[in-house]
Amino acid sequence: MDATGYEDIVCTRLNLYELLMAQLDPDSIVMGKKILSFEENELGVNVCCSDNTIYCGDILVGADGIQSRIRQVLYRTLSKRGLLSRSDKERFTPHYVFVAGVAKQQSPEKYPALKRPFVHFSTVVGPKGTGWHAVNIPDDQICWAMWKPVDRSGLSQEESFENVEFDHTEPVVKSFRSMPCPLGGLMGELVDTTSDDLRSQVYVESRLFDTWYHGRTVLLGDACHSLLPWAGLGEANEIHDAVVLANCLLELKDLSLRNITNAFKDYYAQRYPRVKSQFSSTRTATKLVVGQSFTERLTRYAFLNWLPSSMRQRMFDDHAAYRPQVSFMPKAENRGTASVVPMKPTRRWTEEEVTRRISTVWGRRSTI
Repeated sequence: MDATGYEDIVCTRLNLYELLMAQLDPDSIVMGKKILSFEENELGVNVCCSDNTIYCGDILVGADGIQSRIRQVLYRTLSKRGLLSRSDKERFTPHYVFVAGVAKQQSPEKYPALKRPFVHFSTVVGPKGTGWHAVNIPDDQICWAMWKPVDRSGLSQEESFENVEFDHTEPVVKSFRSMPCPLGGLMGELVDTTSDDLRSQVYVESRLFDTWYHGRTVLLGDACHSLLPWAGLGEANEIHDAVVLANCLLELKDLSLRNITNAFKDYYAQRYPRVKSQFSSTRTATKLVVGQSFTERLTRYAFLNWLPSSMRQRMFDDHAAYRPQVSFMPKAENRGTASVVPMKPTRRWTEEEVTRRISTVWGRRSTI
């Protein structure tokens, strides 16, 4: 809190979704759609879905995760035209498989950590790159996760992870059912009190793509940069992407391909170097949590037992210093002790100006 001047707030992803959805017009959100392909023309982008519906828009933002269908279609098109870099042609090769969930309300008597006023992250470093953790959160709930290296022994080099069943979590879970939960009981007990819609599986790797945009299509978050989760930087960078991209789009004077490309180029120039610099922090955190070599074990012990708290605080301050803010909302003041990295100057738009620009620039499609 000293670094930023703001308290940390912890909630479940479901609570965050509900909060965000409450700010939006329900009629503008369409759920349950799977994009199969898209194509661009002089008027915009047409998106084709698996239920044979077609949607038209001025731009397409691929924010659909590490297995991004938008990225796959975009890269396939660019590859045919000879416009895709060699590194972006490499296959998806995940390092770890993660299963995470939120258990329903638990008994504070069984899990004393629930009585505490603060959140505690309790992690167990297992053998051979495995591990699990549990976190107490408000409303007597517990977030949990378990991970293990991906076993490629039964996979051919040609086999793709595009068709992996991401909702089929039991093969991973069964390896951890009898493991002791750091907050009490067994990990299997938390899994059994977690509904299917609050349990998910994801394959993760450390990957930074070079191509983030082309034409009227742009990528965001894990779709263009995937960070291993142990540094806690993945979600933060996704939010930063959205903030910077929103600022760039608000500066558009019209919806011509030239201006849209310039906006995407500005977004890339602001975000790519920052994301690239985050990979070193991610690699260090990964070694601390899952590293198994003698050097990595020694480093982990030294970090947890010998590293002065002032140095840990300095590491946090470095991450907290980067705070892009949307230009269409009142600017948040810096209440903390940490310095703030200067952002590219943007005009502060009033609510009336934002409404006018959206109507003037983005409202033109209705007349086409």
